[in-house]
Amino acid sequence: MELKEKLKNIIVLDSTDKMEQPINSFVGYEYIIAGNGIFIRAENNFFKVCFQISDCKIRNLFECKEYFVMKNKIPETIFEQIEQEIEKGDTTKEKFLQIVYENGKYSIYTPKQKGDAGSVVYLSNKDTVVLEFHTHSQMDAFFSDIDDRDEQGFKLYGVYSVINGKCSDYIIRLSVYGYYLNISRFWISKGDNYDE
Repeated sequence: MELKEKLKNIIVLDSTDKMEQPINSFVGYEYIIAGNGIFIRAENNFFKVCFQISDCKIRNLFECKEYFVMKNKIPETIFEQIEQEIEKGDTTKEKFLQIVYENGKYSIYTPKQKGDAGSVVYLSNKDTVVLEFHTHSQMDAFFSDIDDRDEQGFKLYGVYSVINGKCSDYIIRLSVYGYYLNISRFWISKGDNYDE
């Protein structure tokens, strides 16, 4: 592969007009080299996002701004249903649930799975998944090294902490092929989009 082909998804931000150009759908994401660092920019049917992946100063280039746009907000009722589903049955084992967007609406999908106190294995073939949640029983909500290895898609991922059978806390992040941006539930359910 020629160098030109390898550099197809790199933009040097020497003009602000370049931020208005559509993302090259062939590569799926772009790296932007800007005056205030290196950014990743991507878009799919669910999100439009740009965020910094390396902080550095590069002279003579324009600065890039971060943004996250959720194209169709997830209703708060979906999160309420997720929490009810998590609290059913044996909460000492990890559980896995997905929020999917099909036919213009969101719903919860619970794939076949087998969980224990520290992991969950599941089978899912849905290509309309917007957000995947798994639980931590009797632990804080955090992303483990295993999560970092596994969560390499372009979608939202979340972890719920389940303490004494009840959902206690949660965290959500967006993965753009292994680059992560922490996300507020407010941005994806009812609030304004994130724009620096």
